[in-house]
Amino acid sequence: MTSFKLLKKLPSTTVCLVTGLLLAGELAPVKAATLTFDVTGTITELIGAGQSLDSLRGNNLGDSVSGSYSFDDSVIIDGNLSPLTEFSVEFASGETASLDFFQQGTINLDTGLIRLPNPSLPFPIFAGFSAVDNNFGYTLRNTAIIGTFFAQQVTDVESVPEPSLLLGLLTIGMGNVLISSLRTKG
Repeated sequence: MTSFKLLKKLPSTTVCLVTGLLLAGELAPVKAATLTFDVTGTITELIGAGQSLDSLRGNNLGDSVSGSYSFDDSVIIDGNLSPLTEFSVEFASGETASLDFFQQGTINLDTGLIRLPNPSLPFPIFAGFSAVDNNFGYTLRNTAIIGTFFAQQVTDVESVPEPSLLLGLLTIGMGNVLISSLRTKG
């Protein structure tokens, strides 16, 4: 007996239900979204050529920093890292640390550490911002700006049905129609 003849003998609802459930996996929707955070902070340390400074590139101790960052928590690379979709922090001097200057920014979903490396420039830039430890470090050409960093989520996480759930439900419905039409022809 061929598999097609066996398929014709099984109840169509059973075949489609089993196939649909296998494709759907877990039927509960997951929480996935692009998350956006607003950030604020204060410069607590300025370092140039290994020396503590009161002023650096137009920034002073106690100056504010502000900005935002976003990432899609459903996109995961290297186990627990999610690439940033947006990142921009502006310092009091008008200097901006943004994704435009870095190769790729990532956020560690376990620790909240944001890394923005760019070692390929003639002058290395590195920025590290920690949403968990509430601090940041921004280095550029033998200088560093260090300070506090506070992030506040500004987007709500919504339930988003995963594609496998939709595929499974579509398979159940369309499979019934297909098997029923094959039975009526045969």
